[in-house]
Amino acid sequence: MTKKIKLIFLINEISDGGAETLVKDYVLNLDKNSFDVSVVTDMRSDVYSANYHFLKEKKIKIYCPFLNIYDNTWVKKIISRLIQILLFHIPEKWKEKYQFWYIRHKIKKINPDVIHAHLIVLKYLASCSKRLRNVKLFYTCHSLPYRYFNTSERKDDLNAAKCLIKNNSLTLVALHGDMQNELNKLFNIDSTIVIHNGVDLKRFYNVKRNESKDRLRKKNHIPSGAFVIGNIGRFIWIKNHKFIIDVFIEISKKKPNSFLLMIGNGYTSEIIQKLESNGLSGRYLILSNSRDIPELLLCMDVFLFPSLFEGFPLACIEAQAMDLKCCISDTINRDVFLGHNAIPISLSDSAEQWTQKILDDKIQGPYNGNIEEFDIQTIVKKLSTLYRQKVSLPNA
Repeated sequence: MTKKIKLIFLINEISDGGAETLVKDYVLNLDKNSFDVSVVTDMRSDVYSANYHFLKEKKIKIYCPFLNIYDNTWVKKIISRLIQILLFHIPEKWKEKYQFWYIRHKIKKINPDVIHAHLIVLKYLASCSKRLRNVKLFYTCHSLPYRYFNTSERKDDLNAAKCLIKNNSLTLVALHGDMQNELNKLFNIDSTIVIHNGVDLKRFYNVKRNESKDRLRKKNHIPSGAFVIGNIGRFIWIKNHKFIIDVFIEISKKKPNSFLLMIGNGYTSEIIQKLESNGLSGRYLILSNSRDIPELLLCMDVFLFPSLFEGFPLACIEAQAMDLKCCISDTINRDVFLGHNAIPISLSDSAEQWTQKILDDKIQGPYNGNIEEFDIQTIVKKLSTLYRQKVSLPNA
């Protein structure tokens, strides 16, 4: 019998963002007979997020330096509140020292064969790089490389990556070819590999084949005859939610039965205020911590995604898996556009121009691709092979 490969996924938190969803899918789809998987974070995870629930239901080991408390009882509500107050008053430098200690401690205790890092965590690995000489390291870049590695805002991350590439043979993972070229150029290497973001296509296909749009709309209090514009994305500025509202306002002028469905975590008060001030009360729905993304996509007629920039947005692949018309900003890498239903539109175009293209049933996108290349099973097989190639374990 061969020993299991001990694998750590290191990420800032478990929430419902794209990188976190990808890590969740990696963890749940890896062969449990071959890999002993742990998730280590440097912050508190969102215990109400769908991804956290998925992992806990499958009894995946999640290690967080700050206690996560479900506040479903008054006792836990008090404990959770006390923890928040305590963390607020602890100086940042002491919290950071604790985070470094905690992650080094967990790595030492788990004694992994492989660490696959995501988001802003490389500084922790660089701080113990001498101890990691026999550990194979991977790092997936989830956004534009200059956002994560620049001398003005991310100098520590840039230096950490250089250190780990030089001393620990860190393997950089890009989400597409353009990102691969950028990372190779940035670090003067030729070793960056490409692993696409993956989607559990089977889950989406099952919903598309077996569920009823009318039933799901009724379940989510969406009018059955509405023209539903949808978006999935964390409520942060790069997702361009204000422009989504501008477009929806224009669509509403032409289609009085239009309805807006937005799915994502974050601060929504400004978005809600804009919708209400434009007379759109009762014509929108904002959902967070949603576990039923395929079902919600089936409720939509058009998927709208005008992000300012992205690494490789899983939401666009998920929407195409449901055969939705997808209007996507042309700043997104072309590998995302997998068929004629995916239409690139310039962010320099006005909300009125976006509306025209959304409502034009004859318009088609110029690209073709194979969505099966993004199936999570295919991606996990590639990753498993990489992990095994880099690790040599004796038989038990």
